[in-house]
Amino acid sequence: MKLLITNWFTLYNLIIYQNIFMKTLTKLFPVLLFFIVLSSCDVSEKGFSDTYFTSDTITQVVIDTNTAIQKIVIFDFTGIRCSNCPDAHETLEQLLGVHGSKIIPIAIHCTSLAIPYGSNYDLDFTTEGGDEIAEEFGITAIPTGLVNYYNKNNLIGHTAWADEIVQYIEKEAELKIDISNIYDETSKSLTSEITTTTLSDFDANLKLVVFLLESNIIENQATNEGDGIIYDYEHKHALRNILTATFGDEILSNPALTDSEEIKTFTTTLSDEWNATNCNIVAFVYNDETKQIINVEEAHLIDHNKAF
Repeated sequence: MKLLITNWFTLYNLIIYQNIFMKTLTKLFPVLLFFIVLSSCDVSEKGFSDTYFTSDTITQVVIDTNTAIQKIVIFDFTGIRCSNCPDAHETLEQLLGVHGSKIIPIAIHCTSLAIPYGSNYDLDFTTEGGDEIAEEFGITAIPTGLVNYYNKNNLIGHTAWADEIVQYIEKEAELKIDISNIYDETSKSLTSEITTTTLSDFDANLKLVVFLLESNIIENQATNEGDGIIYDYEHKHALRNILTATFGDEILSNPALTDSEEIKTFTTTLSDEWNATNCNIVAFVYNDETKQIINVEEAHLIDHNKAF
């Protein structure tokens, strides 16, 4: 009888412990799943590159590298009714084909040739920030552009872009930019965290500019060929919004010593007309005295494997 009671008591304890174990495992499962997903991300000697974590409606995309790469931003001032602008677009595509992710393009639709007119054009790609930039830089004729500068004194035509980028291709990065985007599909809200780290000393005022771009937008485009219109043209890298002040927010101190770091967070809500899958954040830092861009980085909102 004593043995029977002991066995029943042992069985009772086993059942209790099993219940406790299952409850604990259930609570820990989401945490375990997160680390499993994180451990499956691609990690190289440069650290995490375009890693991401997703739920049903929220996506996080992170660009975080241990070794900074010098990248080049090319501003393409363009317009849908500009018949010469497809030539500049083609130049940009050729440079991307040669240099890949080292080139980060930004298409700013501006001037009267960017405003839809007549029955052949519907979409208006102009933005308040883009118009402000065009006015400040004195842009009245397009296409024109800038390579790693953010001012009016360095505007050049697209045929000179290839020669201009040569000086930056092998240059060592002096500043690192990391981007973390969290996008909520339900509310269409975006939170973008930008971390800037100096890799050398700077004796200058530095400014951070953050753009929201969209690609793969279908709209007609004027051309010099055929009947003067390319129907269902694919527009890329179009400026949609500026998350900072148009000409940047001041960051770090002056002077900024090596390994100085600053984190800034920005929030915005995407328009219902924009496709978040085709959107990306571009962040660049420039010297406010020389207007030269020190470095630039980009990160997608959703599909980290999508090429812009």
